Formats: sequence, structure tokens, C-alpha cells
Amino acid sequence: MSKLMNKVVLGLIVAGLLIAGFIFTPVSIRQSYVAHAQLVLGLQHLIESAIKNCNKCETVPHVNYIDSKGHVHELVYFREETEREASWRDNDLTKLAGSSSIAVGPLAGYSGTDISQHVNYIDNIGHVHELYGRVGVNLKDNDLTALAGSSGVASTPAVQGSPLDGFWDTSSRQHVNFIDSQGHVRELYNTPTIRWKNNDLTKLAGSSSTAVQGAPGIWSPLVGYWDPSLRQHVNYIDKNGHVHELYNTSSGGWKDNDLTKLAGSSSIAVVRVGGLDGNSDSLTRQHVNYIAGGHVHELYNTPTIRWKDNDLTTLAGSSSGPGIWSPLAGYSNVVNSIPHVNYIDKNGHVHQLYSPSTGGWKDNDLTKLAGSSSTAVQESPLAAYALEDQHVNYIDSKGHVHELLLSPKTSWKDNDLTELAGSNSTAKLSSLNAYMSNTFVK
Repeated sequence: MSKLMNKVVLGLIVAGLLIAGFIFTPVSIRQSYVAHAQLVLGLQHLIESAIKNCNKCETVPHVNYIDSKGHVHELVYFREETEREASWRDNDLTKLAGSSSIAVGPLAGYSGTDISQHVNYIDNIGHVHELYGRVGVNLKDNDLTALAGSSGVASTPAVQGSPLDGFWDTSSRQHVNFIDSQGHVRELYNTPTIRWKNNDLTKLAGSSSTAVQGAPGIWSPLVGYWDPSLRQHVNYIDKNGHVHELYNTSSGGWKDNDLTKLAGSSSIAVVRVGGLDGNSDSLTRQHVNYIAGGHVHELYNTPTIRWKDNDLTTLAGSSSGPGIWSPLAGYSNVVNSIPHVNYIDKNGHVHQLYSPSTGGWKDNDLTKLAGSSSTAVQESPLAAYALEDQHVNYIDSKGHVHELLLSPKTSWKDNDLTELAGSNSTAKLSSLNAYMSNTFVK
């Protein structure tokens, strides 16, 4: 595995640590962000901080899932200093934290510049939790909803079926987004000097638009990211099928933009679990992906081009499309900013829409390219991230977590991570969270 100094540095870089046998991965400058592996663009002081905190690092992939008991697990490819070869292992984070809380909702996760790692989930009463660890501190489970309350009364919880998204910004502030029972987009927010707060972003933006509920228990997906201009973006879908962006302006206030309207688009976004994805690349371009009419679309913006709506399925000349339950997972490659959007077709094959450096769009059937007989089970989530290698994760019919992997020296292959880790645990279909980190070898 490559050392930190020899890698392309973008996003968050995670140093790592060993806590009670658990590989916990604090800050990364190159980490692909949470459930959807969204990239936060690297700034110089983050690079310097990660190098200072990580003198002996190796890059490792992490895939988080929830098991049948409601425990949060981490599949991690790791090598201790005394070992010659890395191997996959399965850590039960809930058990390691000594937590009695049960995860029922989706997952989100990120690392911080203070050498810490945070994996978020929603429990059975709508409280947002954080499995948290750092150097010298045992892994613990923090109830953020309770911590953001006052006088012993918990703050506003997440509605049943709420999505979850979170990230750490360049000022060491934490942001965890969810939806409440009114359809308002909320943010659990923390800084080095301010304890956890529960902010109603819909209200702060003075918006009359709310996140829509689709089928019972299924709300609009959420996706959030931090751009090179140091602004926050949180996307959701409203009752008209329009994709919105709540964003934090340079003056510090919040604003709600109807991106569908700004793009002059007539396409209606479908509400499904994981059906929204977005990121900002190293060229300061914004990509927000959604599904409409059985096609994958991209709402696209640059510093010089106003919002426009691209039908990626049509542009790729593809006869395939996302299945009726397919989520989306995308990223912009950290080496060349090439955008990639992954989906699952009606046959359970994982596809990748991408725009090569020569221009245009292509649709690759990754399952077919990998020569795999495994397929994604109906309602499988997706997670994806990339550095030099590309990783796309899904769940099969046995509850095993798989990784479709492409490296510069090999073609696509399908790895059964559950089997490789020798794990007896199986994944529920509620969520996957995956990213690449730098792990400290003590």
C-alpha cells in the first residue's frame, strides 16, 4: 500500500489508530465521504495537519454496515506492523463501544483533523448517534440528539425513515444532516468551542419548501458536501419532484435553491432510498445526481456555467437503466476529476456511468466486466469511492457485502468481503458506508 506522502491528496485524510482491537481511522485528506463517498476538496492546512498526525500511514478501505441485531460493523482491510500482509476483518463497533443502542436507520461517517473518527446512525426512537473514537480515547457511543438538547430534554429527533448525511469541514466543525417530522432538513452541528446544536436549516433559509415523503417510511434522500469556496451544500427532493439545495452563503446565512427550476428542467426526481448523490470536484464543478423516468440525471454547475440538467443515460447511449429500487453512489476521481455515477439495473447488475477525459458519457456493466456470478439483492444499498483504485460496494442475497474493485494494474473483479473477513455477520439492507483512509501503524 502506498504511503501518504506519495499519494494524490484530495478530500479528508484519515490517520488511524488501534483501540481495543478496533481499527479506528481519524483524519484523512483524501477520504471519500460517507454513504455516498462524496469528496471534500483538500486544503493546505488539512494536508499539513494529516502529515503531522500520521508519520507512518498506510491507505486502507473501510466498509460500514448494520447487522441483523442492529449493531454497526466495520469491514476493514488492515495490516498491523507485525504482519506482512493486510487482510479483511470485521469489527462490531457497537459491541466495542459497549453500547446498548440499536441502529435502525442509515449510516454516515467522517473523520476529523483532531485524529478522530465518527460513524453516525439513527436509533429506534429517532435519536442520531455517533460512534466516536480518537487516539487515547476508548470508542464510545454519543447520543447527539440528547447532547444537543437543553435542561435534560432531547432536541428534535429524526422522523422514521429519515436519511442521514454528515461531514467534517475545514474549520473543524461537524455537520450531521437529517429530516424531522415536518419535512424540515436539520443539522446537528458542533465546533471546537460550541457544544452540539440542532439547527433547522429549512427555517434558517426562510424556505417554504420541505423534503417530501414518498412511500410510508421513505423520505427524500439527502446528500451534503463542502466545496472549495468553503460553503455547505445539502440537497433534497420536494413534493413536486424538484431537487433543492440548501447552502450556506459567504455572509453566513442559509438559502434554498430549486435546482430543477434553475436548470429549466421538466424532469421529476423519483423518491427512493439513496436516490440522490452529489459532490464538488477539484475544478469547483458541482454534480447532483438523481433518477427520473428510469434514467440517471445530473444537475451540473460550474463557476462559469449556470445549472443545467444532463440525462446521463441518454448521453451514454445506454439501453440499461436503474431498477425500480436502485440507489445511486457517485464520486469524482481525485486524480483527474472524472465523474462516476453507479447504479443497479433490473437484473441486479452494478453499472457505472462515467465521463472519460475524451468527453461524452459511457455506461459500463461492472458485474459483467468482473465476470461475477454475484448480483445485488433487491433494495441493496450502494457505496463508492476512489483514489488510484475504484471501489463499489453492494449487498448480495446472502447478506454478504461485496466490493467491485478496479486498480491500475488489474481489470474489474468482485470480492466477497464478508467471506474474506471470515465473518458470520450479515448485512441488513438499510445502509452501506464506505471510504478510503490513511491508517496509522503504531
